[in-house]
Amino acid sequence: MPGVNILIKDSNPAIGTQTDLSGTAELQVPNDSITIILSFLAPNEPKFEIDKSVDSVSINLVKKNAIYYSKSKRLKKVSLKY
Repeated sequence: MPGVNILIKDSNPAIGTQTDLSGTAELQVPNDSITIILSFLAPNEPKFEIDKSVDSVSINLVKKNAIYYSKSKRLKKVSLKY
């Protein structure tokens, strides 16, 4: 989905980015476990956790899930928290 704001929860100063026209974004995160918040025109903001073992995450807002990858290998699939 284009135009989704991606933010690291409680980062100060705020750390985030926005998806491009194809719905893709890249965000370098600290080596800690963090919570990512997705912000777009919806009543609730989906959230999910990331830890240092994850290289990338694929988000499906329709299916309300996140799939975690490390070195192109699928690690796990989780439901998004709203």
